[in-house]
Amino acid sequence: MSGSHQHIPVEHWKAVYGINHPYPAPSQVPWKAHKREFVHAGLVTAAGASSRMGSPKALLRLPDGTPLAQHQTDVLKRGGCSPVMVVLGSEAERIAKELRTCDTVINAQWRAGRLTSIQCGLKALDRFDGCFIMPVDAVGMKPETLRAVREIAETGEHDVVRPTHDGKPGYLVWISRTIAEKVMAIQVDGDTPLNEILASHTKTLPVDDPAILHNINTPEDWEKVRGEVSDSL
Repeated sequence: MSGSHQHIPVEHWKAVYGINHPYPAPSQVPWKAHKREFVHAGLVTAAGASSRMGSPKALLRLPDGTPLAQHQTDVLKRGGCSPVMVVLGSEAERIAKELRTCDTVINAQWRAGRLTSIQCGLKALDRFDGCFIMPVDAVGMKPETLRAVREIAETGEHDVVRPTHDGKPGYLVWISRTIAEKVMAIQVDGDTPLNEILASHTKTLPVDDPAILHNINTPEDWEKVRGEVSDSL
């Protein structure tokens, strides 16, 4: 009959489309569903005085001449991060001149500790769903490690994801926008360790990447890993 509607059992819609009603809302229609791309930002913290190194860590040169901060930025980008920001503090103007292809922000309060640099960097970033935080001296990390963390982060089940190696927590960490907002709102009292703030929210992820444990502080440390760093891209 003209104008009549064929009855389709609710069970059919549920079995075929996962919908409980034969006339779903537009957002429920399977062929109109659209998954928004998850936006990951990246933050390279490089504000410290590098006193034991004797020169700024951000400007340590790889075998091909690339400054370390540029390399770390490239690792984050290849791991799926955009935008990526480098936070500077000590000798900021000098360093920024040599990092012309990096987006940088200066933390005027860098002497108060690393947390202030993280807060400064997060505030400088645009919209993001989550953010990777990487110290400039955590060198040699594989982009594959970031991708593995992204897979866990994009489930939406965790606010903090930290890779581990041999049971030890790495220096790289991913935080959700929700946690980022809380971190930015903290009133800093001394150099509060970020790990203490994130501990109760953290999902750990074992990875086969010993470089997540790197913490380069002296020229001797740098010489041990310098030749390995270029191979991480």
